[in-house]
Amino acid sequence: MADYDKYYETEDLFGKPYAELIEFFKNYEPKGSLIDIGCGQGRDCIPLARLGFKVTGIDNSKVGINQMVEKSDIEKLNIIGLVDDIFTFDNYQDYDIVLLNSIVSF
Repeated sequence: MADYDKYYETEDLFGKPYAELIEFFKNYEPKGSLIDIGCGQGRDCIPLARLGFKVTGIDNSKVGINQMVEKSDIEKLNIIGLVDDIFTFDNYQDYDIVLLNSIVSF
């Protein structure tokens, strides 16, 4: 079980996406492929997919990924969820944009 699995029992644990982030991507062209590193429950993935991006979310929490995919499926959004370790994942070159938003602490 990933550390965040127990926290993700709380819906939308981290709240709403950053308005500035969504505003930045609203007019960003072209709307290519994007990977959100440490996506959790999809706080940023879902609104970015609504804007037309092909989004992949990666997180080590299966619970968070499942929640994101469930919401995505309801809205028929273009989101793929990957349960993986962001430090060993090595296909970042497959994406136009790599989003790293407030997730890494040492």
